[in-house]
Amino acid sequence: MKSNREVVSEAMQRLNALNADELISKRAVLSTLRDMAAQVIRERSANRQLFQNDELYVTVQIALSPFNDKLVRSVKKIPARHDTTYGKIIRIFDTQGEVEFVATTAHEMQYKLTRRYKNPFKIYYYVENDYVYVASPDIERVKLSGIFKEPMKAKLLDINATTPACMFPLDDLFVCPQDILSVVIDMAVEKYTGKLQIRATQDENPDGNVLRK
Repeated sequence: MKSNREVVSEAMQRLNALNADELISKRAVLSTLRDMAAQVIRERSANRQLFQNDELYVTVQIALSPFNDKLVRSVKKIPARHDTTYGKIIRIFDTQGEVEFVATTAHEMQYKLTRRYKNPFKIYYYVENDYVYVASPDIERVKLSGIFKEPMKAKLLDINATTPACMFPLDDLFVCPQDILSVVIDMAVEKYTGKLQIRATQDENPDGNVLRK
């Protein structure tokens, strides 16, 4: 995947060629590009092949702490994930990556914890308010894998993190499948050029009369 800096540079070059980059900051362009990427990813997520690209995922080990006598909770909140028609993309494994835990909801978890017969080979988890809850009070850490909007923030959760805390957002990876990146950049450029056209019309016709010569 390309870095945020590279993708922003491509968009800025397009805007510059259209004389539309005046007073537009790199931070604003990055925010717009991320919004456009999130929109396209959600629209195209019905095609599961979109998520078979390992480059989109960040996998880290996160620490858990006791929440009650039946649950443990992630020590820190997990950062924003991309939303899809299947929900937010996230998977939880044991630290060896051999056993995948089973996703559920907070409501369903209450039922699973109180039912008489339980499957000893399944470990359930749910995410609420960006915390991960795991139904296994003896587990102290798990492997978390997901498609995060800002990979750098996810990497900083890793208990073995080596990512510099001072890393600039523009140096982070831009999370977007390569085959739709050009579409995302097109959408961002069109959004800015459209705004500038509206502004130019308003400047030329301050009274709102577009027919006035």
